[in-house]
Amino acid sequence: MHSLKHPTFLAHYETVKLGRVIEDVIHSVSSLVNAQQRKFTCKIQPDLFSRIDKNRIKQCLSSVLNNAVKHTLAGGKIQVNLHQIDSMAVIDIIDNGVGISASSLTKIFEPSANTDQDLVDKEAESQLDLASVKELIHMHGGYVTAMSDGLDQGSHIEICLPLADEVSSDNIDSNESNISTAAVTPIRLLIVDDNVDTADSLALLLQLKGHETAAVYNARDAIEAVKSFSADIILLDIGLPDMSGYDLARELIAQGVTSKLIALTGYGQPEDIQRALDAGFSTHATKPVNVEELEYVFKKYY
Repeated sequence: MHSLKHPTFLAHYETVKLGRVIEDVIHSVSSLVNAQQRKFTCKIQPDLFSRIDKNRIKQCLSSVLNNAVKHTLAGGKIQVNLHQIDSMAVIDIIDNGVGISASSLTKIFEPSANTDQDLVDKEAESQLDLASVKELIHMHGGYVTAMSDGLDQGSHIEICLPLADEVSSDNIDSNESNISTAAVTPIRLLIVDDNVDTADSLALLLQLKGHETAAVYNARDAIEAVKSFSADIILLDIGLPDMSGYDLARELIAQGVTSKLIALTGYGQPEDIQRALDAGFSTHATKPVNVEELEYVFKKYY
């Protein structure tokens, strides 16, 4: 059973040397690279700075780099480059592993993407990670691109971040180091989704907005979670393995839970929305869920 997680987090932006961030990430995965006998090269252009949440960017890079390791056979090659193009710092993570089919390449950043039958299972696992990476990088003013010539032709993930002038950490205005939450009322959110990557990614992205979040992955744990985590809003997936989201909503209401309930489902027809309202949900959101759209919904209630 997955444990309940409800960390508190405010994004902390600081101007940092990207080369050092990349070196830290490479060091963290070096044992995996060595153990699986991958050939690794790295070329870093020095003195490139960006204003970022260092820990979140490290998570993004670690996710992409770990996927590159997992998708590359023993003896394969992985390359990490950092260089500048105009006003952007460009981080390339390139491997000669399993590659990505053309049809999947167009939807690899979608949170609920379904891969082609010709993709191996482990490749499908990476797509939700890439969806999270895309949104986190976007929040930093950057963008992510995936490239591949097809299956067995390797892959190339390009992460671009805005460059910043070199600034001593002592001179950074601490009032500007935190993401502004003036327009956002921090609330407590419980995410219930049997897809662990989806639940954890959404929890992380909402933390970046200044909210306190918890994530659980089935109805049973959700019923237990509400006893210790008093959520303002519960984001509830309809397709749970042990109980439908509709039945869970009715159960929570019967137990006296007063949290606003938002249904998460891949179906957005009028009858689907009405069924959610009939079950006691306050509103309905169609997957893939956009965090900005959720913020708009939250403001209706808080």
